[in-house]
Amino acid sequence: MTVSRRWTGRVFALPLAAALLCAPARADENFQINAVSLLGTTKAKPNAITGMGTNDGNEFQAQFEHFGVTNWGYFYFDLETYHGHGVGALPPYGNNGSAAQMFANVTPGISLAKVLGRSFTFGPVSDVSLIGDVRMGSYYQYQARGVGLSFNFYVPGFDWFESGLLTQNSTWNIEPTTFSTNTGKNYTLDKNKWLWRTYLISKPIDWGSQRFHYVFFSFINGSGNGDSNRHGTEYFLRNDLLWEIGGNSDYQIGVRYEYTRHQNSPLINFGDNRYTSHVPYLMFKGTL
Repeated sequence: MTVSRRWTGRVFALPLAAALLCAPARADENFQINAVSLLGTTKAKPNAITGMGTNDGNEFQAQFEHFGVTNWGYFYFDLETYHGHGVGALPPYGNNGSAAQMFANVTPGISLAKVLGRSFTFGPVSDVSLIGDVRMGSYYQYQARGVGLSFNFYVPGFDWFESGLLTQNSTWNIEPTTFSTNTGKNYTLDKNKWLWRTYLISKPIDWGSQRFHYVFFSFINGSGNGDSNRHGTEYFLRNDLLWEIGGNSDYQIGVRYEYTRHQNSPLINFGDNRYTSHVPYLMFKGTL
């Protein structure tokens, strides 16, 4: 698949725009994480929905994340690149993949407690936020957006425990029947659906003299009103378990495990099937 330079420029421009927009937010952030992660696997199964995976299973990833808690809420930004032989290949439609794909995600949350100056604590809930979510990817010029409510919870052992529901609308910029790109037509992946988003960050986990960290991130959404087929409920679950190198939290190594699932994969011409993938990665994470 050939991705236009104009579109690639738009995807690369998103991180810059996000950095400019969140510059005032960073000034009043009272907690933040900036991290670069490098990952590798030999088990990257091709995935026709996310565009991840390679022809031979060998994939290298680089990721930058920013997460900050501000005086008005929080801001999350994620930029990922995937590298390998035939990344995002879709042979039934003449797409042999490329050497790299790119994905970016921006999620701001506005805390009702902070903005309105009143408590939203009830039961295990510590706060309620209005959130927005924008995702863009080079794979078939993917775009997704949504708004919704998210809840923070008091959970022992976690610094951050957030989960909420958003609207979900997403498209590829392709001709729906031929998968030809740059035609000005869209393939609708999701239309007026719900997205369940969860983000968890554990407190440090001490085991003897060693210290570990656990991070969980997931998207689970119903999908169905596509132009050509139904992909059922889509699952994307990511788990990171990391060990502090020499007791230094700025440098961590460990494993990432990703699970994805959807129905009617384009990899076999939208046949009646259930696609699943279980992908383990070796991972290094450095905090800036």
